[in-house]
Amino acid sequence: MTRSPARRPPELGYPRGASLDDPPGRLQQPPQRSSDVDRPPGYGWQGHPVQDYPSDRGPGPAAPPGSAAQLTPGPPDRPGAQRPADRWPAPPRVSGSYGVAARGRGKPYRPDQGSRPSRLARFVETYGWRAYAVPVLAVATFLCGMDLVYSPPQNTSSAAPALAEPRNTEIYVDLPEGERAGGMRGSADPDALPPGTVPYVRTGKGTFHVVRGSSPVSGRGPLQQYTVEVEDGITLNEPAFAAEVEKVLGDRRGWSAGGRMSFQRVDDPAQAAFRVTLTSTMTVRNLCGYTVRSETSCFDGSSQRAVINDARWARGAMSFAGDLELYHQYLITHEVGHAFGHKHEMCATPGGPAPVMMQQTLTTGRCRPNPWPFPDGVHEVRGPPAPDNLPVGN
Repeated sequence: MTRSPARRPPELGYPRGASLDDPPGRLQQPPQRSSDVDRPPGYGWQGHPVQDYPSDRGPGPAAPPGSAAQLTPGPPDRPGAQRPADRWPAPPRVSGSYGVAARGRGKPYRPDQGSRPSRLARFVETYGWRAYAVPVLAVATFLCGMDLVYSPPQNTSSAAPALAEPRNTEIYVDLPEGERAGGMRGSADPDALPPGTVPYVRTGKGTFHVVRGSSPVSGRGPLQQYTVEVEDGITLNEPAFAAEVEKVLGDRRGWSAGGRMSFQRVDDPAQAAFRVTLTSTMTVRNLCGYTVRSETSCFDGSSQRAVINDARWARGAMSFAGDLELYHQYLITHEVGHAFGHKHEMCATPGGPAPVMMQQTLTTGRCRPNPWPFPDGVHEVRGPPAPDNLPVGN
């Protein structure tokens, strides 16, 4: 009886089928990789069966009795062992699938090769945060434009002129040629008070009261509110005086021409930007000085008060040839002009209208008397600045 060679058990790490008589070289050969040996379907590395994990799809179809899938012989190292067939067949090996089938769709799994990004994606990648800033700025610009188009119209006139700062209110004027300041003045001098019988108050009480009443806004532009005041001790028709002041300041040829500003008379001094005050001659000298021996008016910057001399209001000026209404218009417009920072000017065009800021009470020179800064309501009459020794007064 021939004895078969003893086999070395595979559990000890010897190659499967190796005998004790095999030469040492064979025993030292490393075991082959599982990919190089033929394995029955359903077995993985080193012939171990693939784990059958439960599936949410439920049990698969049962194999027919006696079929090859019903019973499958066990691995060679477990003689006679059998195991149930897999519920689901092993996934097919597809070329280029990296050994794994596509998840649940029967398609090979391929690495994502990427697609060409869209223009928007390339734009964002190129410009970064600026790509988001552009649409935000575009929307903001659009909203600003809509706000400008549909917002209510605003007054486009220039801002209200600033009121004059408090300053020295003494009057310095050029005297007629050949005379000196403080000399004797005659009735024929151009700055002399016209003769007449209309009385005026020489000395008042030095205190003032507001003429009660108010007016609607006249003109367009920044609002200038004012009060009309009268020195205590002066007797006249106060409502008539206040009405004349309102009429002059509201005239379209005055400072409100072209929507430059608007005026409103109020009776609350706290609301007033300036005051128009009728004053006795001696109080005028206290407020304006008396360097020139003549009756003049002035603007007192310390109290924002246009000081109107009662003597001039009653008699007028020689240069206006007895036109008292024209002179009243000039006197109010000139003194209120100082409240807006206008300084004295000189005649510019011989035979033409005198600038309203010219001291027309003293003389109009070679110009014609003119009470308005905008005689036609559009064009302003201006002249060269007067010398520095003519800072205030009329």
